[in-house]
Amino acid sequence: MTGALAATGFAAARTRSEAEPPTWRRGADLPHAAQEIYPTAFRGGILLAGGLVLVDGRSGAGVQTVWWNPRTDTWTHGPDLPAARHHPGLVGLDERVFAIGGFSRSAGAGWRMERTVFVLDAAMTGWSDGPPLPEPRAEFVSGVIGGRIVVTGGRRPRGDANAQYGDHGDVAGTLILDPAFGTWRAAAPAPSARNSAAAAVIDGRLHVVGGRRLTERGLVNVPTHEVYEPVSDRWDVRAPMPQGQGGLAAATFGGQLYAFGGEYFGATSGVYKDTWVYDPAADAWAPLPPMPLPRHGLGAVTLSDGIHVIGGATEAGGRGRSRHHSVLAPSTAMPPAG
Repeated sequence: MTGALAATGFAAARTRSEAEPPTWRRGADLPHAAQEIYPTAFRGGILLAGGLVLVDGRSGAGVQTVWWNPRTDTWTHGPDLPAARHHPGLVGLDERVFAIGGFSRSAGAGWRMERTVFVLDAAMTGWSDGPPLPEPRAEFVSGVIGGRIVVTGGRRPRGDANAQYGDHGDVAGTLILDPAFGTWRAAAPAPSARNSAAAAVIDGRLHVVGGRRLTERGLVNVPTHEVYEPVSDRWDVRAPMPQGQGGLAAATFGGQLYAFGGEYFGATSGVYKDTWVYDPAADAWAPLPPMPLPRHGLGAVTLSDGIHVIGGATEAGGRGRSRHHSVLAPSTAMPPAG
């Protein structure tokens, strides 16, 4: 798209947003503060498991599983993960939840990357072992397309060492799990390697936005926007975000992509409050009302009444974790049933 057309598309998206501006409201806060989370829709509500939490007064990987009931606006506890994880990818599919990869954390090995996949049954009675990843992977993005789980990007060990953040490197590889066969297979890698991006599925395509790369200059946020189409096993490049944001969250509503928050490092560090919307028809981004509380490492889940944005951290890095739960209600949102 040329600069003139991109500007025109941006203006059109902005005009639609200004004509019917979305609004923020509060939901019931999480029972515990957590960041580096990837919650998922489950049983009409929201399921969260693991993340970076306080363990004996120190930052550590969590095992807690909690579920938000939209009818009562309350959180209840479910069965703990079989092992503590932070950055696990949670994916709801076929009335189950898959907790994929992530990091374990122990003395001397705060960033040990794992291959494990745990599966929660529909009745929330317990987790069982699922098909492990072909390799340890974390800080990736995922989505469900055509009944299959797509995992792409993130980080994996660069060699035998697997204990600290510096032991890992960014990857572009894509993996697909068909639960009917229980095996992972490789698919076309993304055009760029990055971690801590965000993703959502629109019309059978996985949109991957933002994130960061670890370079000789340190962590560098990127505005990159790439789209995976599984039928042709092909990636396309779309309009980048207005700015690079790593550690953000994303969700889709009404055929549009919404992106929230993130963190930045450099001469100064901090967290973003920004909210953006992407219109696929215009291939353009527009700003929306910012989040009530700036955060990174947060989660975003779409339900009928809007996009629920939960948890995260109010400071860059591993501190400042939050219980905050707010809901962005686009004009087409419906109130929860009940």
